[in-house]
Amino acid sequence: GYHVASEETDLRLRHKAMAALFSGVLPVLVLLGCSSYVTGAVAVGEEEERVVVAAGCFWSVELVYQRLPGVISTRVGYAGGSLMDPTYPQVVQGDTGHAESVEVIFDPSIVSLEQILDLFFQIHDPTTPNRQGNDIGTQYRSALFYETDSQLDTITASIAIWQTKLKQKGQIVTEVRKLRVRGGWGSDKK
Repeated sequence: GYHVASEETDLRLRHKAMAALFSGVLPVLVLLGCSSYVTGAVAVGEEEERVVVAAGCFWSVELVYQRLPGVISTRVGYAGGSLMDPTYPQVVQGDTGHAESVEVIFDPSIVSLEQILDLFFQIHDPTTPNRQGNDIGTQYRSALFYETDSQLDTITASIAIWQTKLKQKGQIVTEVRKLRVRGGWGSDKK
């Protein structure tokens, strides 16, 4: 399941203005290490899609996606684990299977899943298992959580493209799983 760790960030009014500013260029950013989390739950509209990305510290990853034109909202939390409502101390012990993750709700008429995935592969090292920079542990693994078979097809194609680009670094170890939302998001730390 997936678990939230910050209040919803509503970008509906900003994303069109930012689209003109960025002119479709995806920024490449350096992420800083961190460890923390928070609480919330988002409904996805008919014209919107959801994908959940895990690429290390979720605060840094969330900031990158908040700035991407076409992203409507983002929220940090935990995905891919065995507990319904994990706490940060439980997650960092490495026993729950959760990854620090960012739920990305986006408007596919403005930003494609391919663009979201390109940014995902640019902002972290998908060839490093259970680590991003100084952050070490299974909660910092590279992972993508999809909702539809169409998204899975796009993710599979994107990984193939990026594997070619990153072949000298090694094999991409990004985990790909269907997103199961049980009980929404939440955590014990703000």
